[in-house]
Amino acid sequence: MTKTRAEWAVIIEEKNQTGKMANTLAKALAQRYAYRWQFVDFLGPNGKESAGVVDIVAIRKSSKKPPAIEGLKRLDLFEIILIQVKGGSAGKPKASDIERLKRVRSRYDAQAIVLFEWNKKKDKRKGVAQFSKLDDRGAWEKKTASELFGKPSKSAKGIARTLSSSARAPRAAPALKGDAARKAWATRKAAATNGKKQ
Repeated sequence: MTKTRAEWAVIIEEKNQTGKMANTLAKALAQRYAYRWQFVDFLGPNGKESAGVVDIVAIRKSSKKPPAIEGLKRLDLFEIILIQVKGGSAGKPKASDIERLKRVRSRYDAQAIVLFEWNKKKDKRKGVAQFSKLDDRGAWEKKTASELFGKPSKSAKGIARTLSSSARAPRAAPALKGDAARKAWATRKAAATNGKKQ
């Protein structure tokens, strides 16, 4: 049966909202564990998915001793992680997408290529939210946000603890997988509330 223009508009809007939510959740989960990492996403107009193979760039100053480049000191260079986000029923990146990601990694000397997947319908009770890292063989290896981005920062743990004991914790949080996802959701809500107050 052929879909009407209105039905297609609803499907497209749902896809856009799923993509936007997946992007937000990826950053929220990663930021809970981010030690000096900053996250930059590249959504298009009105929060819609934009073109390009990289959805989020995680970047931080590198504390490693710089290579033999004259005049550089520690914290002059950066560490970069490229993140592709898949929301809803979107499949894993195709071979051509992986090749593009590898070329971007090579161009910017990024440390890793990461995939974040979120599908609230896959497990109706919890939803599924997970990170995977592209290994040397070209396979996706499941990783935790902590493994990818370091130990939890004191401020992130403090915000999550405060909100989890507060009656203002969002009701939608239990739909997410595990305590880490619920606390990440609470952290995101706190950040949004703090932004409105300023």
